[in-house]
Amino acid sequence: MAITFPELLTGSTPFLTILLNPLAVAGLVGLYGAGVVAIREYRVRWRAGWPSVLLLGASYGVLEEGFATRTFFASAKLVGVQGSYGHFDGINWVWAVQLSTFHAVFSIALPILLLDAAFPALRERPFLSRRGAWTVVAILGVAATLFAVLLNPQVRPAVAPMALVGGLGGLLVFAGVRSRAWRLGAPRGTRRRPGRLVALGAAWTSTFFAINWVGPVVVPIPALLVALEVAMGALFLWLAMQAYGFAWDPGATVALAAGLLSFLLLFASVLEVYGDWGVGIAVAAVIALLLWVHRRSGRDVREARAPAPPEPPLPTGPVQGPG
Repeated sequence: MAITFPELLTGSTPFLTILLNPLAVAGLVGLYGAGVVAIREYRVRWRAGWPSVLLLGASYGVLEEGFATRTFFASAKLVGVQGSYGHFDGINWVWAVQLSTFHAVFSIALPILLLDAAFPALRERPFLSRRGAWTVVAILGVAATLFAVLLNPQVRPAVAPMALVGGLGGLLVFAGVRSRAWRLGAPRGTRRRPGRLVALGAAWTSTFFAINWVGPVVVPIPALLVALEVAMGALFLWLAMQAYGFAWDPGATVALAAGLLSFLLLFASVLEVYGDWGVGIAVAAVIALLLWVHRRSGRDVREARAPAPPEPPLPTGPVQGPG
């Protein structure tokens, strides 16, 4: 999931690359897979809330895009208009905000959410030992370093912008750790609305990409575009909490995930038509995954609500004593 959502469904990695280049697959697993597993282990072991997960997911985005692939510093030849729009002191600031947000949601949070919904019994159980968790962090560091050495050699940022981005990534990690006690949730008694979650997720993702693609053309002030994106994200988060309800629910989780992924599924279907051969298989697989998790979550809810079997009736006759 951590590879499919941000890479295959966006066309960043062509589907045939996954089939024909095992080294690329190993690198993506080491980067995305280790990142999501490490943050998931932290969430479980430290009982961290979703604000902490999202902040750490944003720091993962800084690690990948700022250090491993260095698109935060790339020119328009590599990242399009974002290489000049919002570019200041060697850093593509608008692109940095957008990519950090994207990775926090699609590379980190969504895979963890769907795993929780598919296997509720494992939701609070660590997968690894403490040594295993640190090993995963080491794998993430090695994979990011290899990407930095092998990918985009033409992007060579100066030391000062790299240090600034590294400091911002460190601040996100610090904020994520400090906010682990924060919780997201609507007030008790709030009615859960799965249909609204689907609509909200679809609306936010569509708006997010519209801001990315159209914003640099129609909004002349980059800081205003960033403020608009942050405001839209805060509004979506508040509305989603109201529609989700006060307690964790696997069915509502699947509804939210389906809405968030809907735009990417449509976009990947268009990519299939225009030459990204095979990505339709990924689209079908994600739809099948959502349906399967939805079915599992519905079954778990029905089993939880099923009445307990009646106890056997007590004997009504005289009780015989011993002997």
